[in-house]
Amino acid sequence: MRAGAAKKGFEMLRIIRYVGMVATSILLMASTALAQSFCPDLDRVIKLAPSGFHSILDEASRGAIETGVTLRLPGASACWYDNSTGAYWCMWNEVPLARVESRVRQLASVVAQCYRAQPTYEAPSGSNEIVAFVDLPNDVSIYINGVGETVAMSIRKKGKVGYFDNGAGVSRLVGDQPAKPATP
Repeated sequence: MRAGAAKKGFEMLRIIRYVGMVATSILLMASTALAQSFCPDLDRVIKLAPSGFHSILDEASRGAIETGVTLRLPGASACWYDNSTGAYWCMWNEVPLARVESRVRQLASVVAQCYRAQPTYEAPSGSNEIVAFVDLPNDVSIYINGVGETVAMSIRKKGKVGYFDNGAGVSRLVGDQPAKPATP
């Protein structure tokens, strides 16, 4: 009787392992499919970064802080050009709070797959925010963050001096790094 129970236990472990491998394969295929559908749209935007995205700016909606754009990334709730940073932004709203970090990581992973790059992640101290950076080989930087129920992505030419929202307000950028506060 014990040999039969051990055999059933071994069979169950084998089935669980098999199901785990199938689930992993499905997730990998889904991630690859998402990257394949997202990459061409992202690439159209990336190619416009060196010229400051001028060809997709909607001059009819130019404002003091931001300007509308005529090209939106798939699934984005809104996209715009930030006049002060020279960056193209998109945001995805209504991400369940419990999934924001995984969505930031998923988006960073997809972007990295598109360009064979490696994302880096930061979690600013004192906040529940996650930030991802993806530096592309063509002098373009991508910044992805998740705050509240929103995931946002910024695309800009490297070396551009401007501002970005670090979740605690607006910080000055020097190149692509936040300016260091002066020490007394």
